[in-house]
Amino acid sequence: MKSPSAFAQARTALRLHAREAAVISAGTAILYMLLWMIGILIECRTFSLTAALLLPSPIRFSDLLLPLLLIGAASVLSLYRNRVDAQIGEMTGVLTECDLGFLACNSRFWLWWRRMAVHLLANTLLLLAFVPSVTLLSAAILTLQLAAAVGDATLHLILLLHLLMGAVMLLVLPLRIWCAMAAVPLCYLKQPHRSVWTVWHYAMLCTKGICGKLLQNRLRCAACILFPGYWFSAYPQLLATEMLLCSQNSENILPQI
Repeated sequence: MKSPSAFAQARTALRLHAREAAVISAGTAILYMLLWMIGILIECRTFSLTAALLLPSPIRFSDLLLPLLLIGAASVLSLYRNRVDAQIGEMTGVLTECDLGFLACNSRFWLWWRRMAVHLLANTLLLLAFVPSVTLLSAAILTLQLAAAVGDATLHLILLLHLLMGAVMLLVLPLRIWCAMAAVPLCYLKQPHRSVWTVWHYAMLCTKGICGKLLQNRLRCAACILFPGYWFSAYPQLLATEMLLCSQNSENILPQI
């Protein structure tokens, strides 16, 4: 399935559920705004505690709470995305009656904490994927500082060029992880009883060979958000197109439940 055809199929499917798609977009915008406001409020409230705890000036008390805040945000988003992804899968026909029935038979709490575990794993791997590139970039900065302290810096500049090239090329790793995260909703909803690593393994397989299509689709939907008449339907259309692309690509990958 080519990206334009998946895009057209998603648009056709969502046209029959325009009200539900608008609710998904509005709910997503409100949820992210609330999380952003709560984060700012916590930072303002904890600013005075930095001096009380005698922390160094670059470190704030809110920085120490950052891991807990990220886990809390992931918990809220996992609960919300469980419902949204199930709606998108039902609208597009990706989720069958057996899939929806199996999801309905499980408790929301069980589905929520398993989805949160997958969400945390995916975001952790995304952050770790930046480590090689950041390491080479730090080495490049150190090389540049050493080059300024020597007379003949030809070798240093050659090394600096290679380090910068390596840092840019290694950005492919987080880009690949980011694309694989598009298949997490499909793989999780199809196999919620699987282990976290198994779901992530399926997500990597489902996006193999279609990363270019996923990036093209995300750029298209990002452009649609800029137009006021399309921003309500752009986000659901992004989710629906990604689910259709991953579903078609995973027909011979995902085992039957």
